[in-house]
Parts: sequence; structure tokens; C-alpha cells
Amino acid sequence: MKYYRVVATDASGIGWNDWELYELDDIEDIHDAEEYYRRNNTWLELCDCERMHSEEITEEQYNTSMQYKKYCEAIGSQKVYELQSSNLYQLKEWAILYADKDKPIKIGFPYMYSVYKHQITAKGKSILNFIYYYSKHDIERIKL
Repeated sequence: MKYYRVVATDASGIGWNDWELYELDDIEDIHDAEEYYRRNNTWLELCDCERMHSEEITEEQYNTSMQYKKYCEAIGSQKVYELQSSNLYQLKEWAILYADKDKPIKIGFPYMYSVYKHQITAKGKSILNFIYYYSKHDIERIKL
């Protein structure tokens, strides 16, 4: 089996984190995944400017992405939007797959998280470097 994730948006860029996951046979490739995405999202036919991104992922990344999608369904779209817009993810694996790499990446919960910076090593590996830890409760204790 091969695993792919595909996302598309119009020129506005809205929905860039709305990945769809595909588990395909070995004979199918990334172009088949993009075609399935186009069939499921007919609004792409109406776009003047379509931006599509697709990539092959490992089985582990596929399972992690499925967990994240279930989590997003459970908490609701408004809460997901708030967390993604602040680049906050509960698990490091989710952050590696979905975070905006140009902004500081927060891992934890809304009032208690660690901040990381994304970097690419000389070998081309993607890593997160710890910057600092933030907790609203620690700040309140200092004020006392």
C-alpha cells in the first residue's frame, strides 16, 4: 500500500491545512490521488487559480494524520481554526505534519505550551528546536 495526502485551495489560500488522506494500491501513484481529490472536490473546476499540493507519506504519518483528523472532528471546526491560526498542536507528530514552518510552532495546550523553531539540517532532515516554555499559571505565580 502507498499513502498520500493532498490539499488544494484557490488563490486566497483558505483551507491550506485541510488535507485529505488516501490509502492506495501499489500500482497507483500520486497523480491518482490528485485525481481522487478532484472528484471529491468539484469546486476545483470553478477555480480560476487552483493551488494543489500532494505528497507521499509513510504508513506511520498516515496513521498520525488519521488521529489528527478524528481529533479535529471531535473538537469542531471553529476550535481547530483557532488552534491552527495560532500554530498550536497537542502532539509533536501533528506539528511536524501540519504546522506552518515559517512561524514559531507551539506544542501543548492554549495556556501551557512549548515553543519550537523549525529547521532543516545539513542532511535535509526536518527538526524542531526548543526555544522556550510558556505557562499562564507560572506568570500568575510570579505576579504574587
